[in-house]
Amino acid sequence: AATDTAARPAAISDSARRAAARADSQAVARHRADSLARDTVLARKAGPPTPVGPAGRPKQERRCQLDFPNTPETRVQFVQDPATKRSNTFVGGGVVAKCVGQDITLYADSAELYDTIKLYYLFGNVHYREPRVNIDADKVTYFLSDERILAEQNVRATMPSGSTMTGPQAEYLRAVAPIRQVARLNAIQRPTFTLIQKDSTGKQLDPAKLLADRVSVIDDTVYYAGGNVDITRPDMHATSDSAYMNETRQYGRLLKRPQIEGRGVKQERQFILRLLFVLGVA
Repeated sequence: AATDTAARPAAISDSARRAAARADSQAVARHRADSLARDTVLARKAGPPTPVGPAGRPKQERRCQLDFPNTPETRVQFVQDPATKRSNTFVGGGVVAKCVGQDITLYADSAELYDTIKLYYLFGNVHYREPRVNIDADKVTYFLSDERILAEQNVRATMPSGSTMTGPQAEYLRAVAPIRQVARLNAIQRPTFTLIQKDSTGKQLDPAKLLADRVSVIDDTVYYAGGNVDITRPDMHATSDSAYMNETRQYGRLLKRPQIEGRGVKQERQFILRLLFVLGVA
C-alpha cells in the first residue's frame, strides 16, 4: 500500500489549478497584445499598400460598426454628456479600430468618439485601410450616418489601379447601399493625381500627372476635373478649364479653352493643338 501511495501523483489543489489557469490566460493576453502592437507598428511604418481592386472587392458593402481592440498603450476616458446622459469617449496613446465583419481598419494616435451623433474624429498619423482605397492624413472625420470619410492635412490616397492622390483635403464616400451604389473620392484645393495607365494590351504606360482645382473619381475609373486643369505626360502637355476621363474606355475630353502640346518624344513631331473658336448653328 505504501508503494502504491508513493507511485500515485500528488493531487493538485483547486487554488493551484486557478493559478495555472490565470497564468495561461495572462500569457494568451500578452501574446495578443504583442501581436496587435507589432501589426500596428508595421502598418504605420510601411508605405500604403495598393488596394486589391475590383477582383478583391467584398460582395456586399455594409455600414461600419466600429470595434476598438486598440493597443497595449491605449488610454481611454469616458465623459458623460449632461444633455443625453450618454458617454463620449476620448482615446489616446494609439488607436486601432476595425469595422466588424469587414476588411476595414483605422489607425490613429488619438480619437474622439461621439456615439450619440455617430461622429468620430481621429488625429495624428491616421491610416484608413480597405480593399477599395487606402487613405493617410493628419486628421480624419468619419461620419458613420452617411458613411463619409473626410481626410484633412497631408492627405494621400491610393486606389486599386495604383493611381495616387496627394493634397490638403479629400472626401471618400463608401459604396454602401442604399446610400450609394458606387464609391466616390472628391478632392479639392488643387490636388495632384498620379495616374497609372495601361494600353489595350495591358502594358503599363508612363504615368500621367493631373492637377486641377477639384477632382472627383467615380469607382476608380471615371475622373471629373474642374478649374485650371493641367495634364502632363512625357509625350504630351494638355490644359483646359475642365476635363473628363474614362480609364476603362480609354477616352478623355477637354472642355473650354483646351490646348494639347505634343512634345516630340520617340521621334514624333512636336505640335500644338488648340481650339480658337466654335461656330454656332441656329
